[in-house]
Amino acid sequence: MGRLGRRCRRRRGRLGRRAFAAAIAAARRGSEVLLLERANRLGGTTAKSSATMWIPNNPLMRAAGLRDDRAAALRYMARVAYPAEYHPASSTLGLSPLRYQLLEALYDHGSEAFAELDEAGAIPYDPDCMPGFPDYHSDFAEDEAPVGRSIRMWLPADYRFGVDATGGQRLVEAMQATAEKLGVSIRTNTRVVQVVRDDEDVVVGVEARVRTTTDVFGARQGVVFATGGFLHDPEMAAAFLRGPVFGGAAAEEATGDFVRIASGLGARLGNMGHAWWDEVVLEAALRTRSTLRDAVYLFGDSMMVVNRHGRRVMNEKMPYNERGQVHFHWDADSRRYTNLLLFLVFDEATARDTRPSRHRYPLPLGEDREVDVISGDTWAQLTDRLRDRLADLAPHTGGFTLAGDFEEGLRAQVTRFGELAATGVDLDHGRGRRASRRSGPPDPGTRVSRTRRCTPSPSRARTTA
Repeated sequence: MGRLGRRCRRRRGRLGRRAFAAAIAAARRGSEVLLLERANRLGGTTAKSSATMWIPNNPLMRAAGLRDDRAAALRYMARVAYPAEYHPASSTLGLSPLRYQLLEALYDHGSEAFAELDEAGAIPYDPDCMPGFPDYHSDFAEDEAPVGRSIRMWLPADYRFGVDATGGQRLVEAMQATAEKLGVSIRTNTRVVQVVRDDEDVVVGVEARVRTTTDVFGARQGVVFATGGFLHDPEMAAAFLRGPVFGGAAAEEATGDFVRIASGLGARLGNMGHAWWDEVVLEAALRTRSTLRDAVYLFGDSMMVVNRHGRRVMNEKMPYNERGQVHFHWDADSRRYTNLLLFLVFDEATARDTRPSRHRYPLPLGEDREVDVISGDTWAQLTDRLRDRLADLAPHTGGFTLAGDFEEGLRAQVTRFGELAATGVDLDHGRGRRASRRSGPPDPGTRVSRTRRCTPSPSRARTTA
């Protein structure tokens, strides 16, 4: 049994795709470019990701004969990004002019940017990626182009990079090679701490820490920041995010450097409370705040996620960004985040399911004895062991524990889950109904006996300045 704990994943790589994209574009236009990287390696959070690009009306779509109407795409993006504001009859779909213009810019220029980087040889995309997997919200009526916008990276069969190769690593390698071919200079272990301005208040460079010294780098045309978020600054995360988080997949250098720099310049900040959320195993995040793995998609059929009352609270096959937000539910009566921790419950058949999947984590495989997996031969034993583990973790979770009716609720939920699975229709949460994620019925004759602790997690928070 495992707690799904909250975690923030900020997908702004340090010298990831955004920084390299800006550098390549500038160098192709004749500018002399210097890239400064805080870490001792390139790629940041991008290198930890799949680096799948979501680009409406992209060239690969058009070449494959897939149509992506502009008005329909804007409606889809507005509904997904701003559901509380979305109004299809409005000239700006209910959004402020700035927000609407940003969506327009993505549709109008995203394809152009991709085409230029592709021409430069900077994007090693999979040539067979069309039509690809459906949009996360392809069930929305506004999504008239449910496939084709997602462009995944190509990993050759003999590609080797660390333990778990990712499309992000491949993309960073390709972008670095392209940038260097264009004459871009790159310096690592160089942490920008502030901009330098002249007497007229114009930015003319940056000040950076290089190990134990401070250097100043001049800029004749301008300074572009493509920097990480602030997840790994606990005070900043607590001040800005929607609720408590324990860690996440953002690169460990994501400590809010640019937020401080931008604030000092009077820049406008926005969307600071949101993120691209997902979930992490609590103990993993407590051991290392910048986690290596997260619960992107939940594997298996005979598994479910329950709260402190033993009840399901979501469709377990929903995209990670939707699942992660469930952890921020505030209960006014108990005055607590009742879903701060959730519990992934699964049976032995699921644990021993050997079907290959890169998204198997956080489920163990077979006789996996990871310390954050709790097993029990009876519901009572499982509940008692989980209570004991939560007691050990109480200093980190504000004393979070199971409700008094957890065992009773879990028993009832397992019975309900089995009844719904037998009919093939999840009347409670619609699991298996969405094209983006399907799930089958549980294996017959098995019993739920294990659970893993996981916590919610913001996965990409976008900070604008």
